[in-house]
Amino acid sequence: MGYTLVDTKVGGVIGMSMIKRTKNYTKKKSVQKMVISCTLKKQK
Repeated sequence: MGYTLVDTKVGGVIGMSMIKRTKNYTKKKSVQKMVISCTLKKQK
């Protein structure tokens, strides 16, 4: 029982960090897209 409890705790922590990572990744991606679109507009 204790083993599964620790397992779920670790899994939850890993899941949270993964969610945070993906959120940061998508944020960076959207910022990159904005920058790219801005530079494209300037070139025109």
